[in-house]
Amino acid sequence: MGFKMGVWHTGDNEYLRTNIHVVSSIPLVKEYPCKRCNLVFTSREELFEHRFEKHPTYRPTLFLRGQELGTSRTLVTRSISATDVTLKMCDHAIINDESVDVTTVPSHLAQLSSDVCRLVLENKNVQAEYTLDFQIAEYADLIGIEKQFVRTVSGPGLDTRAVDEFISATSAYRSAIGYCDGICAYLYGVLAKERVPDSTLKYNEYTEKYNKSAEKLSVYERPLAKTISSIIEFHFNHFKNAKFMAGSERIGQAAARFSSLLDGSRPFSEIWKNTPATRNRLDASVTDWETEQIIRMTVSRKDYLTKNLPEMENLLERIETHYDSVKLHILLAEINAIAGNYKDALRHAKKLRNLPGLGRWATTSIHKYG
Repeated sequence: MGFKMGVWHTGDNEYLRTNIHVVSSIPLVKEYPCKRCNLVFTSREELFEHRFEKHPTYRPTLFLRGQELGTSRTLVTRSISATDVTLKMCDHAIINDESVDVTTVPSHLAQLSSDVCRLVLENKNVQAEYTLDFQIAEYADLIGIEKQFVRTVSGPGLDTRAVDEFISATSAYRSAIGYCDGICAYLYGVLAKERVPDSTLKYNEYTEKYNKSAEKLSVYERPLAKTISSIIEFHFNHFKNAKFMAGSERIGQAAARFSSLLDGSRPFSEIWKNTPATRNRLDASVTDWETEQIIRMTVSRKDYLTKNLPEMENLLERIETHYDSVKLHILLAEINAIAGNYKDALRHAKKLRNLPGLGRWATTSIHKYG
Protein backbone atom coordinates (compact mmCIF):
# COMPACT_ATOMS: atom_id res chain seq x y z
CA MET A 1 0.00 0.00 0.00
CA GLY A 2 1.51 3.36 0.90
CA PHE A 3 1.73 6.57 -1.06
CA LYS A 4 3.30 6.98 -4.46
CA MET A 5 3.48 10.22 -6.39
CA GLY A 6 0.33 11.63 -4.86
CA VAL A 7 -1.67 8.43 -5.22
CA TRP A 8 -3.07 6.62 -2.20
CA HIS A 9 -2.85 2.89 -2.78
CA THR A 10 -6.33 1.89 -1.73
CA GLY A 11 -7.92 -1.45 -1.08
CA ASP A 12 -8.08 -1.44 2.71
CA ASN A 13 -10.12 1.74 3.05
CA GLU A 14 -13.34 -0.05 3.98
CA TYR A 15 -11.48 -1.61 6.91
CA LEU A 16 -10.22 1.80 7.96
CA ARG A 17 -13.63 3.44 7.64
CA THR A 18 -15.18 0.94 10.00
CA ASN A 19 -12.36 0.07 12.37
CA ILE A 20 -9.89 2.87 12.99
CA HIS A 21 -11.95 4.37 15.80
CA VAL A 22 -12.10 1.09 17.70
CA VAL A 23 -8.52 -0.10 17.21
CA SER A 24 -7.14 -0.75 20.67
CA SER A 25 -3.93 0.93 21.74
CA ILE A 26 -0.78 -0.90 20.72
CA PRO A 27 0.28 -2.99 23.74
CA LEU A 28 3.46 -1.64 25.26
CA VAL A 29 5.62 -2.76 28.15
CA LYS A 30 5.81 0.40 30.23
CA GLU A 31 9.36 1.53 30.83
CA TYR A 32 10.72 4.02 33.35
CA PRO A 33 14.18 5.26 32.34
CA CYS A 34 16.55 6.98 34.73
CA LYS A 35 17.56 10.28 33.18
CA ARG A 36 20.86 10.26 35.06
CA CYS A 37 22.31 6.95 33.87
CA ASN A 38 19.81 5.61 31.28
CA LEU A 39 19.03 2.41 33.19
CA VAL A 40 15.44 1.31 32.52
CA PHE A 41 13.00 -0.02 35.12
CA THR A 42 9.58 -1.63 34.83
CA SER A 43 7.89 0.14 37.72
CA ARG A 44 7.82 3.62 39.23
CA GLU A 45 8.82 2.25 42.60
CA GLU A 46 11.98 0.66 41.21
CA LEU A 47 12.89 3.90 39.46
CA PHE A 48 12.32 6.01 42.60
CA GLU A 49 14.40 3.66 44.73
CA HIS A 50 17.24 3.69 42.21
CA ARG A 51 17.01 7.42 41.54
CA PHE A 52 17.41 8.51 45.15
CA GLU A 53 19.82 5.77 46.26
CA LYS A 54 22.23 5.97 43.32
CA HIS A 55 21.82 9.65 42.45
CA PRO A 56 21.07 11.44 45.72
CA THR A 57 20.22 15.12 45.45
CA TYR A 58 18.70 17.87 47.53
CA ARG A 59 17.01 19.38 44.51
CA PRO A 60 13.20 18.99 44.50
CA THR A 61 12.02 16.61 41.79
CA LEU A 62 8.70 16.26 39.96
CA PHE A 63 7.55 13.00 38.37
CA LEU A 64 4.55 12.68 36.06
CA ARG A 65 3.36 9.11 35.41
CA GLY A 66 6.70 7.89 36.64
CA GLN A 67 8.72 10.10 34.29
CA GLU A 68 11.06 12.67 35.80
CA LEU A 69 10.33 16.10 34.33
CA GLY A 70 13.01 18.56 33.34
CA THR A 71 12.82 22.31 33.67
CA SER A 72 11.80 22.85 30.04
CA ARG A 73 8.11 23.35 29.21
CA THR A 74 6.09 20.14 29.45
CA LEU A 75 3.00 19.67 27.29
CA VAL A 76 0.24 17.63 28.93
CA THR A 77 -2.42 16.36 26.50
CA ARG A 78 -4.03 13.56 28.54
CA SER A 79 -6.03 13.92 31.72
CA ILE A 80 -4.04 13.06 34.82
CA SER A 81 -5.07 11.88 38.27
CA ALA A 82 -3.50 12.87 41.55
CA THR A 83 -1.79 9.48 41.72
CA ASP A 84 0.06 10.29 38.48
CA VAL A 85 1.97 13.09 40.25
CA THR A 86 4.88 12.42 42.58
CA LEU A 87 7.02 14.99 44.39
CA LYS A 88 10.38 14.13 45.96
CA MET A 89 12.66 16.16 48.24
CA CYS A 90 10.07 18.94 48.54
CA ASP A 91 8.87 20.84 51.64
CA HIS A 92 7.19 23.84 49.98
CA ALA A 93 5.37 24.57 46.71
CA ILE A 94 4.25 27.64 44.74
CA ILE A 95 1.68 27.38 41.94
CA ASN A 96 1.31 30.43 39.71
CA ASP A 97 2.86 32.70 42.38
CA GLU A 98 0.63 31.34 45.14
CA SER A 99 1.96 29.25 48.04
CA VAL A 100 0.20 25.92 48.50
CA ASP A 101 0.51 22.92 50.77
CA VAL A 102 2.84 20.36 49.17
CA THR A 103 0.30 17.59 49.73
CA THR A 104 -2.29 19.43 47.59
CA VAL A 105 -0.09 19.82 44.48
CA PRO A 106 -1.11 16.47 42.86
CA SER A 107 -4.85 17.13 43.24
CA HIS A 108 -4.44 20.71 42.01
CA LEU A 109 -2.65 19.61 38.84
CA ALA A 110 -5.22 16.88 38.24
CA GLN A 111 -7.97 19.51 37.99
CA LEU A 112 -6.34 21.41 35.12
CA SER A 113 -7.39 20.91 31.50
CA SER A 114 -6.50 24.08 29.60
CA ASP A 115 -4.01 26.22 31.44
CA VAL A 116 -0.32 26.97 31.88
CA CYS A 117 0.88 26.08 35.35
CA ARG A 118 4.12 27.50 36.72
CA LEU A 119 5.21 25.32 39.59
CA VAL A 120 8.07 26.08 41.97
CA LEU A 121 9.18 23.34 44.34
CA GLU A 122 11.45 24.10 47.27
CA ASN A 123 13.60 22.02 49.58
CA LYS A 124 15.10 24.26 52.22
CA ASN A 125 17.06 26.78 50.11
CA VAL A 126 17.06 24.76 46.87
CA GLN A 127 14.45 25.53 44.19
CA ALA A 128 13.29 23.80 41.01
CA GLU A 129 10.91 25.47 38.56
CA TYR A 130 8.57 23.64 36.19
CA THR A 131 6.17 24.85 33.51
CA LEU A 132 3.29 22.54 32.62
CA ASP A 133 1.17 23.45 29.61
CA PHE A 134 -2.17 21.65 29.94
CA GLN A 135 -3.88 21.11 26.60
CA ILE A 136 -6.08 18.13 27.36
CA ALA A 137 -7.46 16.76 24.12
CA GLU A 138 -11.15 15.87 24.30
CA TYR A 139 -11.94 12.34 23.20
CA ALA A 140 -14.58 13.55 20.74
CA ASP A 141 -12.00 15.81 19.07
CA LEU A 142 -9.48 13.00 18.74
CA ILE A 143 -12.12 10.76 17.17
CA GLY A 144 -13.25 13.57 14.87
CA ILE A 145 -9.72 14.05 13.55
CA GLU A 146 -9.25 10.30 13.03
CA LYS A 147 -12.54 9.94 11.16
CA GLN A 148 -11.58 12.82 8.88
CA PHE A 149 -8.18 11.20 8.36
CA VAL A 150 -9.94 8.04 7.18
CA ARG A 151 -11.98 10.08 4.72
CA THR A 152 -8.81 11.71 3.46
CA VAL A 153 -6.93 8.43 2.91
CA SER A 154 -10.02 6.99 1.23
CA GLY A 155 -9.73 9.62 -1.50
CA PRO A 156 -8.12 9.14 -4.90
CA GLY A 157 -4.74 10.67 -4.12
CA LEU A 158 -2.50 12.42 -1.64
CA ASP A 159 -1.55 15.93 -2.65
CA THR A 160 -1.34 19.35 -1.08
CA ARG A 161 -5.01 20.01 -1.70
CA ALA A 162 -6.02 16.81 0.14
CA VAL A 163 -3.94 17.81 3.18
CA ASP A 164 -5.31 21.36 3.12
CA GLU A 165 -8.85 19.99 3.03
CA PHE A 166 -8.02 17.75 5.98
CA ILE A 167 -6.83 20.78 7.94
CA SER A 168 -9.96 22.74 7.08
CA ALA A 169 -12.27 19.86 8.01
CA THR A 170 -10.60 19.38 11.41
CA SER A 171 -10.32 23.04 12.41
CA ALA A 172 -13.26 22.71 14.81
CA TYR A 173 -11.46 20.12 16.95
CA ARG A 174 -9.44 22.73 18.78
CA SER A 175 -8.55 20.78 21.91
CA ALA A 176 -6.61 18.29 19.75
CA ILE A 177 -4.98 20.80 17.40
CA GLY A 178 -1.53 19.40 18.24
CA TYR A 179 -2.67 15.96 17.10
CA CYS A 180 -3.82 17.40 13.80
CA ASP A 181 -0.56 19.35 13.41
CA GLY A 182 1.48 16.20 13.94
CA ILE A 183 -0.47 14.22 11.35
CA CYS A 184 -0.24 17.06 8.82
CA ALA A 185 3.50 17.51 9.34
CA TYR A 186 3.97 13.84 8.48
CA LEU A 187 1.76 14.07 5.39
CA TYR A 188 3.58 17.15 4.14
CA GLY A 189 6.84 15.29 4.73
CA VAL A 190 5.60 12.41 2.58
CA LEU A 191 4.66 14.85 -0.19
CA ALA A 192 8.19 16.25 -0.16
CA LYS A 193 9.86 12.83 0.06
CA GLU A 194 7.87 11.53 -2.89
CA ARG A 195 8.31 14.74 -4.87
CA VAL A 196 4.58 15.18 -5.43
CA PRO A 197 4.29 17.85 -8.16
CA ASP A 198 2.17 20.38 -6.23
CA SER A 199 4.32 20.28 -3.08
CA THR A 200 6.16 23.54 -2.40
CA LEU A 201 8.70 21.78 -0.18
CA LYS A 202 12.14 20.75 -1.36
CA TYR A 203 12.99 17.06 -1.14
CA ASN A 204 15.40 17.40 1.80
CA GLU A 205 12.79 19.29 3.83
CA TYR A 206 10.90 16.07 4.49
CA THR A 207 13.23 15.30 7.43
CA GLU A 208 12.24 18.55 9.15
CA LYS A 209 8.56 17.66 8.73
CA TYR A 210 9.12 14.13 10.03
CA ASN A 211 10.91 15.44 13.11
CA LYS A 212 8.13 17.96 13.77
CA SER A 213 5.53 15.21 13.41
CA ALA A 214 7.36 12.92 15.83
CA GLU A 215 7.60 15.70 18.40
CA LYS A 216 3.94 16.67 18.10
CA LEU A 217 2.58 13.12 18.17
CA SER A 218 4.78 11.89 21.03
CA VAL A 219 2.28 13.10 23.64
CA TYR A 220 -0.77 11.36 22.14
CA GLU A 221 -1.53 7.78 23.17
CA ARG A 222 -3.49 6.96 20.02
CA PRO A 223 -2.93 4.03 17.61
CA LEU A 224 -2.59 6.40 14.64
CA ALA A 225 -0.03 8.55 16.48
CA LYS A 226 1.95 5.47 17.52
CA THR A 227 1.89 4.07 13.99
CA ILE A 228 3.11 7.27 12.35
CA SER A 229 5.76 7.75 15.04
CA SER A 230 7.04 4.18 14.65
CA ILE A 231 7.31 4.64 10.88
CA ILE A 232 9.31 7.84 11.37
CA GLU A 233 11.64 6.16 13.89
CA PHE A 234 12.07 3.23 11.49
CA HIS A 235 12.88 5.58 8.64
CA PHE A 236 15.62 7.32 10.67
CA ASN A 237 17.02 3.88 11.61
CA HIS A 238 16.10 4.23 15.28
CA PHE A 239 15.13 0.58 15.33
CA LYS A 240 14.82 0.05 19.08
CA ASN A 241 12.44 3.02 19.38
CA ALA A 242 10.39 1.81 16.41
CA LYS A 243 10.21 -1.69 17.86
CA PHE A 244 9.01 -0.36 21.22
CA MET A 245 6.34 1.87 19.67
CA ALA A 246 4.99 -0.65 17.18
CA GLY A 247 5.08 -3.74 19.38
CA SER A 248 4.24 -6.93 17.49
CA GLU A 249 2.92 -5.17 14.40
CA ARG A 250 4.65 -5.51 11.03
CA ILE A 251 6.72 -2.34 11.43
CA GLY A 252 7.77 -3.57 14.87
CA GLN A 253 8.93 -6.91 13.48
CA ALA A 254 10.93 -5.19 10.74
CA ALA A 255 12.57 -2.90 13.30
CA ALA A 256 13.29 -5.83 15.62
CA ARG A 257 15.06 -7.71 12.83
CA PHE A 258 17.36 -4.78 12.05
CA SER A 259 17.98 -4.18 15.74
CA SER A 260 18.98 -7.82 16.30
CA LEU A 261 21.32 -7.75 13.32
CA LEU A 262 23.08 -4.59 14.40
CA ASP A 263 23.58 -5.52 18.05
CA GLY A 264 24.65 -9.05 17.14
CA SER A 265 22.22 -10.62 19.58
CA ARG A 266 20.86 -13.12 17.04
CA PRO A 267 22.24 -14.53 13.77
CA PHE A 268 20.51 -13.70 10.51
CA SER A 269 19.38 -17.26 9.89
CA GLU A 270 17.61 -17.39 13.27
CA ILE A 271 15.99 -13.97 12.86
CA TRP A 272 14.34 -14.99 9.62
CA LYS A 273 12.90 -18.22 11.07
CA ASN A 274 9.99 -16.32 12.59
CA THR A 275 6.67 -16.23 10.79
CA PRO A 276 6.25 -12.85 9.05
CA ALA A 277 3.87 -10.48 10.81
CA THR A 278 0.39 -9.98 9.42
CA ARG A 279 0.10 -6.87 7.30
CA ASN A 280 -1.40 -4.10 9.42
CA ARG A 281 -3.89 -2.07 7.41
CA LEU A 282 -3.33 1.03 9.50
CA ASP A 283 0.45 1.19 9.10
CA ALA A 284 0.18 0.27 5.41
CA SER A 285 -2.24 3.15 4.84
CA VAL A 286 0.18 5.79 6.14
CA THR A 287 3.49 4.44 4.87
CA ASP A 288 5.27 6.10 1.94
CA TRP A 289 6.05 3.87 -1.04
CA GLU A 290 9.77 3.37 -0.46
CA THR A 291 9.37 2.58 3.23
CA GLU A 292 6.58 0.16 2.37
CA GLN A 293 8.89 -1.75 0.02
CA ILE A 294 11.63 -1.96 2.65
CA ILE A 295 9.22 -3.17 5.33
CA ARG A 296 7.75 -5.74 2.95
CA MET A 297 11.21 -7.08 2.12
CA THR A 298 12.38 -7.08 5.74
CA VAL A 299 9.46 -9.22 6.94
CA SER A 300 9.46 -11.53 3.90
CA ARG A 301 10.77 -15.07 4.01
CA LYS A 302 14.45 -15.42 3.16
CA ASP A 303 13.76 -17.87 0.29
CA TYR A 304 11.58 -15.20 -1.33
CA LEU A 305 14.32 -12.60 -0.90
CA THR A 306 17.08 -14.76 -2.37
CA LYS A 307 14.94 -15.14 -5.50
CA ASN A 308 14.31 -11.41 -5.71
CA LEU A 309 17.78 -9.93 -5.23
CA PRO A 310 17.54 -8.01 -8.55
CA GLU A 311 14.39 -6.24 -7.28
CA MET A 312 16.23 -5.21 -4.13
CA GLU A 313 19.21 -3.93 -6.12
CA ASN A 314 16.89 -1.93 -8.38
CA LEU A 315 15.21 -0.35 -5.37
CA LEU A 316 18.61 0.62 -3.94
CA GLU A 317 19.49 2.38 -7.20
CA ARG A 318 16.36 4.53 -7.11
CA ILE A 319 16.50 5.36 -3.37
CA GLU A 320 17.61 8.95 -2.73
CA THR A 321 17.83 9.15 1.06
CA HIS A 322 20.78 7.55 2.82
CA TYR A 323 18.49 6.50 5.68
CA ASP A 324 16.76 4.02 3.38
CA SER A 325 19.91 3.00 1.51
CA VAL A 326 21.46 1.91 4.83
CA LYS A 327 18.64 -0.57 5.40
CA LEU A 328 18.92 -1.94 1.88
CA HIS A 329 22.70 -2.37 2.09
CA ILE A 330 22.21 -4.40 5.29
CA LEU A 331 19.51 -6.57 3.71
CA LEU A 332 21.47 -7.08 0.51
CA ALA A 333 24.62 -8.05 2.38
CA GLU A 334 22.78 -10.63 4.46
CA ILE A 335 20.64 -12.07 1.65
CA ASN A 336 23.57 -12.24 -0.80
CA ALA A 337 25.54 -14.16 1.82
CA ILE A 338 22.69 -16.67 2.21
CA ALA A 339 22.62 -17.05 -1.59
CA GLY A 340 26.38 -17.66 -1.62
CA ASN A 341 27.15 -14.36 -3.36
CA TYR A 342 29.93 -13.40 -0.94
CA LYS A 343 31.51 -10.87 -3.26
CA ASP A 344 28.26 -8.88 -3.42
CA ALA A 345 27.69 -9.32 0.31
CA LEU A 346 31.14 -7.87 0.97
CA ARG A 347 30.47 -4.96 -1.40
CA HIS A 348 27.36 -3.92 0.49
CA ALA A 349 28.93 -4.38 3.93
CA LYS A 350 31.87 -2.14 3.00
CA LYS A 351 29.47 0.70 2.16
CA LEU A 352 28.54 0.99 5.84
CA ARG A 353 31.77 0.36 7.72
CA ASN A 354 32.42 4.01 8.60
CA LEU A 355 28.88 4.93 9.65
CA PRO A 356 28.13 5.54 13.36
CA GLY A 357 26.25 2.68 14.96
CA LEU A 358 26.99 0.26 12.14
CA GLY A 359 30.68 -0.40 12.74
CA ARG A 360 30.20 -3.62 14.68
CA TRP A 361 27.90 -5.17 12.13
CA ALA A 362 29.99 -3.97 9.16
CA THR A 363 33.30 -5.13 10.64
CA THR A 364 31.88 -8.55 11.47
CA SER A 365 30.33 -8.87 8.01
CA ILE A 366 33.50 -7.81 6.20
CA HIS A 367 35.50 -10.33 8.21
CA LYS A 368 33.01 -13.11 7.37
CA TYR A 369 32.67 -12.37 3.66
CA GLY A 370 36.12 -10.98 2.86
